[in-house]
Amino acid sequence: MRYLILLCLLGLTLKATEVQEVPEVPEVSFKSSPIPIYTYPGKTDRDLAKAFELKPWSTKKLMCFDSHYVGVNFKYFIQYTEWFNKFRTEHCPTYGNGDSFDCENFAFLYKSLMVTSVFKKKNLRQILVGVLMVKSEKPFHGIGGDGLHALNIIYTSAGWYVVEPQNGQYTELEKYTNPIIRYIF
Repeated sequence: MRYLILLCLLGLTLKATEVQEVPEVPEVSFKSSPIPIYTYPGKTDRDLAKAFELKPWSTKKLMCFDSHYVGVNFKYFIQYTEWFNKFRTEHCPTYGNGDSFDCENFAFLYKSLMVTSVFKKKNLRQILVGVLMVKSEKPFHGIGGDGLHALNIIYTSAGWYVVEPQNGQYTELEKYTNPIIRYIF
């Protein structure tokens, strides 16, 4: 009998709950994204460990899902970052949305959209773009400064760069000052 009453109450609660209409998702075209220009030689997961002074396959600080990567031309990096910033402005939420679309979402979106550009060139190597998980002690280009934060890292013909995907600002890796907790490629 208790279960029957509970089911009835649950049914009443479900009926009383309003169903909200899901907003229409805008159609997005990636045809306007720039075509990658690669820089060689490529890098392996061991090269990355050496570059960041880590032990190879150190999954605590370096996560590599592929074994071979290729960098991009600095000019392409700038073109892509400008394209992404425009894409982000037109298609992504700009209001405080809690944990549903925050720093790591922008960082993984930046990475994902860049690596899908390999389809434009039919490259079999992964672009050397990753996500940095950092301890944000100081704001970087106006974002962060308290707690954990996610950004992007990319290898270009001009060296390593850190990108804040929420505003398109970037700097050389050696000038980035917050402690890096994890590199994800």
